[in-house]
Amino acid sequence: FQSMVPRPTEPSDDHFLSAVTLHLATVPGPIGHGPVRLLDGIRFSLKLDFPMNLFFPERIMLQYSRLFRMIALVNHTLECLKGSWWFLASTSYGMRKSGGEMRRLAALRQGLHHFASTLHRYLLVAVVAAEFQRLEEKVRSASSLEGILMAHRACLGHCLAKAFLDTSRLEGAQDALAAVVGILDQALQLQCLLEEVAAHAPRSFPAWAYSRVHTIHGVFLDLRRSLQLCRPGGDGGDVDVFEEDFLEAWLLQWSRHCDQT
Repeated sequence: FQSMVPRPTEPSDDHFLSAVTLHLATVPGPIGHGPVRLLDGIRFSLKLDFPMNLFFPERIMLQYSRLFRMIALVNHTLECLKGSWWFLASTSYGMRKSGGEMRRLAALRQGLHHFASTLHRYLLVAVVAAEFQRLEEKVRSASSLEGILMAHRACLGHCLAKAFLDTSRLEGAQDALAAVVGILDQALQLQCLLEEVAAHAPRSFPAWAYSRVHTIHGVFLDLRRSLQLCRPGGDGGDVDVFEEDFLEAWLLQWSRHCDQT
């Protein structure tokens, strides 16, 4: 983590970043091999002097860890979908002769990539960057340390809500989170499937792989429909889940709902 993060130019910022430690939490049983379960074990901690330590108690760091895990899962999904694209781009002539099946596979990969890239942009720009800008404005106008602490907690709370992680207080968040993570998991399953196919180096795309592709596609469509039904403030009847553009409108409405709640 430390080796991959670009170092800040300001010495104070670099010192702060160096205080971040990443842990893999101890759990009663094995965490498992899946990326989702692995990310669930990641925790961040910070060792800072007064007064900065007031901003990052254990509870706050747990919330930051949850936000990091969501963004990390989306990043990992996009990397896997790059691998899926390379598989399709390097497909042998024999597989290309499969015609319609390969086109359906490419369309599925495109749909999953559109979902993940739209979600990635939403989390980084509409959630983290936008809320941090609001926090900066509140800090500039704050008249006390307590005011800054409250603004920081509120900023983090808004980020968690807009990232579907405030499942205890926000209506529909639990169902939305399950649908989002489920769709990302379908992209990971697709990449695992294509890696398995590539390892066998067949001349044509095997029938057993087609069956699994159809299953992934069906689950993807079901979860998109489930996500639509989580839409706050309406039944989602004016949104067509079979259109790739449905997600941007849904995310915008979700963000507005969080601002009003």
